[in-house]
Amino acid sequence: MNEVDEIDQILSPASPEPNLTPDTSSDRPCVWWDKNIQKWGYRPSSIGSCVRALVAARCAVESDPHSQRALQIMNEGHVHEPSIVKYCKEVVIPSFHPVKSGESEENKPFIHIHTQQKLMLTVNSKTFLAGSMDGVAYVVIPARREGGRYIQGQLLIYGIEGKALGDSTFDEMDKIGPNTGYEYQWNTYFHMLKDLESRMKIAASVERSNNEAMGVKVEDLPLIPELKGLIFAYKRRSDGEKRYYFYSQPSITRSTIEGRVCMVEQLASYRMEMLEESIGEGEVSGASGFVCSGNNGVNLAHFPACDHKSFFCNFKSIHEPQMIDGRTGLKSFPELEETAEHYWALGQQVKELEMQRKELKAIIDEALGDVQKAVMGSFECGWTDGRESLNQKALFAAYPQLKGMFVNRGQGFRTIRKSKGGEVEE
Repeated sequence: MNEVDEIDQILSPASPEPNLTPDTSSDRPCVWWDKNIQKWGYRPSSIGSCVRALVAARCAVESDPHSQRALQIMNEGHVHEPSIVKYCKEVVIPSFHPVKSGESEENKPFIHIHTQQKLMLTVNSKTFLAGSMDGVAYVVIPARREGGRYIQGQLLIYGIEGKALGDSTFDEMDKIGPNTGYEYQWNTYFHMLKDLESRMKIAASVERSNNEAMGVKVEDLPLIPELKGLIFAYKRRSDGEKRYYFYSQPSITRSTIEGRVCMVEQLASYRMEMLEESIGEGEVSGASGFVCSGNNGVNLAHFPACDHKSFFCNFKSIHEPQMIDGRTGLKSFPELEETAEHYWALGQQVKELEMQRKELKAIIDEALGDVQKAVMGSFECGWTDGRESLNQKALFAAYPQLKGMFVNRGQGFRTIRKSKGGEVEE
């Protein structure tokens, strides 16, 4: 039996029954009524967001559409996800299990990753948390003999959660780690992994007992899984730089996360009671809650105060201004949204073109080497001192003894200009 089959042998019995599999599609709301399980579901990525937005979603208040900018950033995250998972598989996890020099291939750790693995955590008889984790790594450390002593193999589990970030958010992540929203998300996944580990241990123990009864050799018995921790990896979208945090234990207890779900349920129930008293019976359904159209019937007095800053929230219309996207003192100019959107899109194009330009120039610089001037068809390439040349002329006139210190080609930069008929365009 190969390593993948061995992992699946333990993982399959530990997975939920098909009729208990919740909806984990990417387009589901942050709180939804799951028809398959007949419970209210909460997304791990949303449980740490503002409680006002969670209550609104739980009460089926019609949400605001995401802006094109927000959608583009979220879509970019999906594009970067495979490279982040690959980084964890090829760089991060191997650093936890260094291989000795000259180690045989059969004794090296084997890493198998399930991407977008569905995970679930039951809160109570009415609610649950469910989502798809970016990656769950199963690391098989082969059994071996050292000095005549048998060393049992290991099956280790690492959770992987990845984020593709802008420059400022990447720098902030370096300094303080995941913010409130991300912290609740990775902690929820950590507790889901602990729940998965428990089920896998039971499945592995049953399998081992059956095999031992049949006289299977100890080295061929199924491995007992062990959860080692969670890797929170993040990547800067502009240049692809990647870093990570590793957590061997959750920083938020399971009871705290479950308590937040229960709090939202209680606040949503209170809001629906207030609505029924103020505007009559309305449309109330056990599965859908009180349904509003747009902001009709949305009385902020029925909502709790915002408790966390929200990013990419689709309930901005009911947020307190200072809690939107983490900024304070916001003034609204909806009439400028299209212009601002166009400006931002052009800026993204400029960034992409500048990166391409740098890559092409690097190719030319490498090919030319130390050549100070060159002609490439209708293009001329040469070194220049740039904007400092005029200041340097004035400086040299006043202090001739400094001239030798500044005549250094390395301080300038190579420019490429197009020529017509032998004359170079400025």
